Amino acid sequence: MPERRPAPQAGPESAPVVRRTRRRWSAAVLTATVLGLGSCLLAAGAPVQAAAHGWLPEAAPVDQASLLAVAQVGPRTTWAAGAELSQSGKAVRQTPLLLARDDRAGDGWRRVQVPGVDSSGSRFNAVSAAAPDDVWLTGDATADGILTAHWDGTAWRTVSAPVPPNDGAGLLGVAAVSPADAWAVGWATATDGSGAFTGLIEHWEGASWRAVPLPAGSSVAALNAVTAVSARDVWAAGFDTDDQPVLLHYDGAAWKQLPRPPIGGPYGEVNALAAAGPDDVWAVGRVVTDENDRGHALALHWDGTAWHRLRTPASAGPLSSVAVTPHGALAVGQDPGRTRALALRWTGGTVLRRDLPAPAGADSAQPTGIEADAGSATVVGAANSPGADLPAPLLLTGRR
Repeated sequence: MPERRPAPQAGPESAPVVRRTRRRWSAAVLTATVLGLGSCLLAAGAPVQAAAHGWLPEAAPVDQASLLAVAQVGPRTTWAAGAELSQSGKAVRQTPLLLARDDRAGDGWRRVQVPGVDSSGSRFNAVSAAAPDDVWLTGDATADGILTAHWDGTAWRTVSAPVPPNDGAGLLGVAAVSPADAWAVGWATATDGSGAFTGLIEHWEGASWRAVPLPAGSSVAALNAVTAVSARDVWAAGFDTDDQPVLLHYDGAAWKQLPRPPIGGPYGEVNALAAAGPDDVWAVGRVVTDENDRGHALALHWDGTAWHRLRTPASAGPLSSVAVTPHGALAVGQDPGRTRALALRWTGGTVLRRDLPAPAGADSAQPTGIEADAGSATVVGAANSPGADLPAPLLLTGRR
């Protein structure tokens, strides 16, 4: 069987060997690959038309970076988070990166400085906004805990979330509910050198983060995403120690693990969640159809009673992010060979696939986040160019 890829670390050069045999491609693994493999990040493929199907590449204020998450902070404001990359000898150095676009200004993306963030060997993995004055960023473990930062509309506050002793840890998803209520999820590796890892749940209660135990009897290996319908209706997702998708639900009192949903293959994981209401929750990720498969698209929908597997094209590979619009859902990922970036859109009972463009000079792109509303969508990620040691940031805007 192919060897399992390692979970991400605070620095890409420090990833341990994970002694599991089943191949997987979780969002945790995806971020490590984006940040740590340089020119080997993306498989070479045929050039993609620069403005295919209405998607337009946008200029970034940084040359070498991987963007991992995107959120709409206000009616006309979007933030994108990830890591700026630089070469230091044979090692790749990463520093937390936050970009913002204000459509009223019309001057494109700009860098946002986050005071108090230690710039060495970390990154921002996730961003969530309950309101323009209530925005959270979460990242990787540092010497003091896991990096988080909060924007109250006027000033930044950095807070370390508690983390057990580990050989690497991070919060891969965050959901802001109110100034006194937010959830973050992620992973931590064991300190015994085995490479085994476990899921993390953290709750912001207005003054500090509190570690919350996983549901009794669960075998969560990592949680990749979290989304909140309300303070009493929160979902988290990832994968378990058997390489199966995990879906957890919080009802305002306790977390509970739901039965495994049908996925159509022996292994799989959920990489992203999005919710429009208590009976309209979406989950996307990857399903492995056999031991030689690099992964196909997995899409699930919660209708208020049960999770149902959705039809996906055979030409769609792992999905990394999903957004809900008034017209359905929109997800991004790659083809099974990971040579092309793509978007899937579900409207009613139909699903439509479209290729996503790579920026000028790049031969391939890897989308990792999407934000959408009724009229437009923003996709972020990384793009690889021939001969480049490090990826460039991917920023796409689609109009409908």
